[in-house]
Amino acid sequence: MYKRKSTLLFSSLSVVMILAMLLGACAKANPTAKVVEKTVLVQETREVLKEVTKNVEVTKNVEVTKNVEVTKEVIITTTPVPTEVPLEAVEITYYYPGAAQADLPAVQYAMNQILQQKINAKIKLVQLDWGAYDQKMTLMFQSQEPCDLVFTAPWINNYFQLVNGESLLALDDLLPTYAPDLWAQIKPDFWNAVRVKGKIYSVPNQQIWVKPWGFAAREDIVTKYNFDWQVVTKWEELTPFLENIKQGEPDIIPWAAAPPFRPEIYHWDPIDEGLGGEIGSVIAVNALEPDLKAFNTTETAEFKQFAELMHQWYLAGYIAKEVDPDAPSSWKAGKYVLWSHLIDPRMRAWEKRSKGWDFIGKPLTDPIIMTTGSVIATLNAVCASSKNPERAVMFLNLINSDVELYNLFNFGIEGQHWVWVDKAKKLIGPPEGKTWADTGYYPDTLWMYGSNWLAYYNSVEDADADTWTKVKAVNDGSTPSQALGFTFDRANVQTEIANVNAAVTEFCGPLAGGQLDPAEGLQTCIDKVKEAGVDKIIAEMQKQLDAFKATK
Repeated sequence: MYKRKSTLLFSSLSVVMILAMLLGACAKANPTAKVVEKTVLVQETREVLKEVTKNVEVTKNVEVTKNVEVTKEVIITTTPVPTEVPLEAVEITYYYPGAAQADLPAVQYAMNQILQQKINAKIKLVQLDWGAYDQKMTLMFQSQEPCDLVFTAPWINNYFQLVNGESLLALDDLLPTYAPDLWAQIKPDFWNAVRVKGKIYSVPNQQIWVKPWGFAAREDIVTKYNFDWQVVTKWEELTPFLENIKQGEPDIIPWAAAPPFRPEIYHWDPIDEGLGGEIGSVIAVNALEPDLKAFNTTETAEFKQFAELMHQWYLAGYIAKEVDPDAPSSWKAGKYVLWSHLIDPRMRAWEKRSKGWDFIGKPLTDPIIMTTGSVIATLNAVCASSKNPERAVMFLNLINSDVELYNLFNFGIEGQHWVWVDKAKKLIGPPEGKTWADTGYYPDTLWMYGSNWLAYYNSVEDADADTWTKVKAVNDGSTPSQALGFTFDRANVQTEIANVNAAVTEFCGPLAGGQLDPAEGLQTCIDKVKEAGVDKIIAEMQKQLDAFKATK
């Protein structure tokens, strides 16, 4: 009888040991996932032992049961459970544009101290001059040089061309596994916005994802002429104020440049902002209507009215007639009053830093539309040639979730490139006796990589207003376009797109800038865009839009 009991006890222990080995083997079979949590192992061990104990108790020997209980407790408390499988050390490269930073090597070294600890990787930062970025990236992809991460967008290192050229890696399977924080932060609609041919090939940087186009004006001039800017809802309502400036301030040009023709102001979704960029987009759909009918914006009454207004302003001297080669210095010298861009919670503090004045501002987009184009304005992607795509995606996860790493990349090293001004408000500043320009590292491109919601503030105004919280609220409160998530596949109309863009630049851009009288040039603009193939592009886009609608 004792021998039989001992055999049962040995069998019980064998089951537990086999279970532990199987669980460990399962964990090792998946080198990217965390090994089974201790609580899970303990629970499963308890269940097995419970069954084993039940079988042993059939022998009616209380002493054996007691021994099994003791053995069970020892197994539960002493079995080592690793938290994760070690990763092999690797180096990943990241190509992105920007102004040269003297202390980039020091920042890269500091980043690698974090990355080695968290994902056992080093990053090689390859920063290229803005003017050379497109050409160098094109040559790199053509020569099939290996790379890991690249900055891309519709307007630089063209995202769609890279996808069509099979230069980028689809991330659908990698993101949930290797970037779980990032994957959870971004809503499915916004992941859909970066899809091409049904696949996710990039990660959108978390920033302002809407485009509230409008106007801003120097507050001192607004106050001087008692201008009620808050009632303005259309461009033409600014005309009396512009005339007051022209008459009362002979040394000032009201506009540094004509405001751009922006489809969003008319509740249109530009779909693909690489189509006729000088006029926002030559093709659009009504963002608020579910029928999603694509149309040529140059043929609309809105474009005609805008071109007529800009020409009137140009003739009246409200708009600078030549491009200013040193606009930042001219702004600070007080040469201009108004400008047009995205008017969001960042505007007041940011523009004061760049232009030297306090501004008021108001968007003319009501409601503010969330479009695919606004979500994909800045992206980071993994090269198809990457030898370590999993680790590249891990880096993207960290730059969107790790506060220390994100701000290190954006502002540099604490104490050397920045110091705390008010830690409670997340406010930083340059070290004593320095400006941001001479710290040795200040790329000033928060929008280029990662999540802006992690960013420290570098102005008192932003910190006091908690600007990033307000910007995120603008995103959350926007109206999604009916086409949100639709991405135009250009593959069948590449030639027509190139021809249309050339036609827009030559014949339509001067209309939008006010230099050309619409009575003389509008029909030519329309005709040339049609000759270039805009109707074929619209037909291709409509076919894709109809397929997209069928899936909604």
